Amino acid sequence: PRNFVRPYKSRASDGSVSIEFFRPSPDGRRVAVALSAGEASTAVVRVFDLVTGQVLPGEMAHVMSGGAGGDVAWAAGGTGYFCTQAAPAGAPGLVQVVFHKLGASGADRVELSSGLPRLARVRLEGARDGKHVLALVENGRGGDVALFVKATDANGEGAWRRLAAESDGVRDAQFGDDDAVWVRAVGNA
Repeated sequence: PRNFVRPYKSRASDGSVSIEFFRPSPDGRRVAVALSAGEASTAVVRVFDLVTGQVLPGEMAHVMSGGAGGDVAWAAGGTGYFCTQAAPAGAPGLVQVVFHKLGASGADRVELSSGLPRLARVRLEGARDGKHVLALVENGRGGDVALFVKATDANGEGAWRRLAAESDGVRDAQFGDDDAVWVRAVGNA
């Protein structure tokens, strides 16, 4: 076995680095790894090319840690990914979903932020082929979930559609092997 995630210089006083979460690309050639220093509430996502063993240029900072609801979902073709990022100071909420195009210069594109609950926890789920992305937006830790879906291309383009509101009783959703959306709901959903 090869070690792809090599130790990095940490800003933590004890020098520790933790893997918060990781997500392989749909084609299995790359993996996005969220790394945090010490007890930080945010992480940095770095993408590793599993063929060459190299770290690809262009990391994403201020990604929510795994415990704070951090997540990544790949776009079609593995050329970019969606992730949960800490919202900038002064924003109405604490989290936003952004799209990061691998190798692109400039700012990442904010995808979901306005209208999210202030204490939103967002779980992202990508279809196996990367052509659709789900965003499960939980209002704090109360169990109420709004569900959004986006058909996407290699550039992460496409419109988000709300499939369910917080009041609809959705508790979980994911893509099945057939790329259909499977939803678990309670009550009169």
